[in-house]
Amino acid sequence: KHGATISFIGMDGGSGKKAIQGKQITCAMVDEATHLALDEIEWIISRLRTQAKEKDGVTPVKPSIWLTCNPEPDSYIHDWLRDYYLYPKGTVVDGVLVEGRPIPERNGHYRYYLKIGNDFVWSNDREELYNTYHHMYPPDPVTGENTCKPVKFQFIGATCYDNPPLLKSDPTYINKLMNLGRIDKERLLYGSWEAREEAGGYFKRHWTPIVHGVDEKEVKMRVRCWDLAGSVPTEANPYPDWTVGVLMAKLSSGVYVVEHVE
Repeated sequence: KHGATISFIGMDGGSGKKAIQGKQITCAMVDEATHLALDEIEWIISRLRTQAKEKDGVTPVKPSIWLTCNPEPDSYIHDWLRDYYLYPKGTVVDGVLVEGRPIPERNGHYRYYLKIGNDFVWSNDREELYNTYHHMYPPDPVTGENTCKPVKFQFIGATCYDNPPLLKSDPTYINKLMNLGRIDKERLLYGSWEAREEAGGYFKRHWTPIVHGVDEKEVKMRVRCWDLAGSVPTEANPYPDWTVGVLMAKLSSGVYVVEHVE
């Protein structure tokens, strides 16, 4: 009636981006968003430039993007959520470790962000972001207005408990998730973004207790070694590994102490 069209497109790298290159999208809905690269999501956002006008009393939808996904700790989406919407690592509530799960009181809250260079800068206050960064944005060549426009963002965490029709059609579904391994159960039943397999060869934190200084009489030798990073920051890889130096001491007891990391 109002001339809207719906298209289904697979964002499979460069061909997917080319498929929407000239589009003027009103609303983009992305399923399994953690399977897409950040540059693909940002490309879709750049196509949210509809020219829809009010017609027959119907107000046009403001351009928006909806992302659905399961929690993935290595995803850029985790970076967007971690500092506000999720329980921090090590958080225990009523005797249960809830790290990475959505904080109920913050679920659905709006936040705002700007992209400064390659970094996302976040705030709960739109005006705060504008006042802090508007001087870094050029004026609009047509209107003369400042082009600093913080983007509105909302996270809605949900689990199967928020899907009564599903539970009604399959009353055993929760039990199926409860019988999964720890990692999949944390992700799919409780919505944890921090759940990941522990690699068997990695050091565990509890293996290395914190000590406050060493007795100099016990130090037999010290050495600092450096791991030199060779990659320089680029547009494609703005945050390569750092050069790191570790200072260790060997005590007469045979214990090794990490004294400093630079």
